[in-house]
Amino acid sequence: MDTDVEVLIAGEGPTGLLLADELGLAGVRTAVVERLPHRTGRSKALNLQPRTAEVLGCRGLLEPVLDRSMALLPSGHFAGLPLDYGALDTAFPHQVGIPQARVEEFLEDHLAAYGVPVLRGRELTSFRQDADGVTATLLGPDGAERTVRAGYLVGADGGRSTVRRVLGVPFPGRDGRVGMAVADIELAAAEGESDGAGEPWRLPGLRPGPAGVAFLLPLGDGVHRRSRAAGRRQGPAADGGEALLVRPDGHVCWAGRDDDEDGLRAALARWFGPPRSRLPDGGAPGRPC
Repeated sequence: MDTDVEVLIAGEGPTGLLLADELGLAGVRTAVVERLPHRTGRSKALNLQPRTAEVLGCRGLLEPVLDRSMALLPSGHFAGLPLDYGALDTAFPHQVGIPQARVEEFLEDHLAAYGVPVLRGRELTSFRQDADGVTATLLGPDGAERTVRAGYLVGADGGRSTVRRVLGVPFPGRDGRVGMAVADIELAAAEGESDGAGEPWRLPGLRPGPAGVAFLLPLGDGVHRRSRAAGRRQGPAADGGEALLVRPDGHVCWAGRDDDEDGLRAALARWFGPPRSRLPDGGAPGRPC
């Protein structure tokens, strides 16, 4: 079988990177393609659960991750219900407080040991399979298309997966009942105050209010995670989300609120949909998966 790589992975999130690391360790010729031209530095998640720590520990990857982490948290929650990780039968009875971007950066750097390339600015647009492999079409940063021949294609390209769409795999689930706005903002510490770096990292206290709940969490280096959640509102966005405004000072407000209209000319408009809980319904036989 004449192929460019044995396995082509679409998507450079933590799932795709960890799979690439595992394949590289086994000596499998692998490449990762990612639509974005460079890292954004943004993190959807801020922690690793105990089972994830176990998997990383099995491959000797946990210690470097812990070196980059901010704290070990003995408790957490699921859908707002408190969890005590000390009751689990595991060597890692805690969650690891670490921004997702740091985990991805480490996993990508680690791929260099196996010679696994990460091809940025290449978007998987289509593919076709035959008895011997998969031919994937990639759209490059210059707008030109090229094809890559692989023995197998793995879709790790997120909730709007091209691989899943082309295969026609159902994606059942449900939308959450709340909307959420998240922003990482830089706050200068006042004289005599800390910017949060090196301090004990705690689960943030939720601050209830008439429009929902919010928290502010220090990530170090003056960066704070500002998050606000609230119930569904009228006037959903085209994708079913809510119209929110995030001002440069980190203030998050619902668009259309009279008391938030002042100063919105300097605001950065963003659309945030409600959280969704979905899983692919099985897979399709063949070489894409």
